[in-house]
Amino acid sequence: MPFVYAPDGVALHYSSTGEGPALDQSTSVPTLAALALWVSFSAQDWRELIREIDVPILFAHGLRSQLYPTRLWEPMVELAKDGGAALFDAGHAPFWEVPAEFNAAVLEFCDSLAGTNALDAGRV
Repeated sequence: MPFVYAPDGVALHYSSTGEGPALDQSTSVPTLAALALWVSFSAQDWRELIREIDVPILFAHGLRSQLYPTRLWEPMVELAKDGGAALFDAGHAPFWEVPAEFNAAVLEFCDSLAGTNALDAGRV
């Protein structure tokens, strides 16, 4: 059974049908609070922040996401010092929708860092 890890390191089980504690937790935010968060988040210009991040970033993007344009990840990857992209035949949450593919992409990205300056410098 796949896992999602909470910030405290506790593994939360979830199913491929999108049911379980992880989904319960993500949907427990009151609707108006979630809306305010999304409005605030979408109004931000993240370009300068992405330029300043000094650790590798993997942009995981669901090609069928209805929240972000399909090509939104391209300029973000270019701005990141050590950026990569993983594209999935999924909606906005590939980590829930295609967990095996998502996990494989994350592991591949991490493996690609072996021997890089980022890894050697202890930034990862």
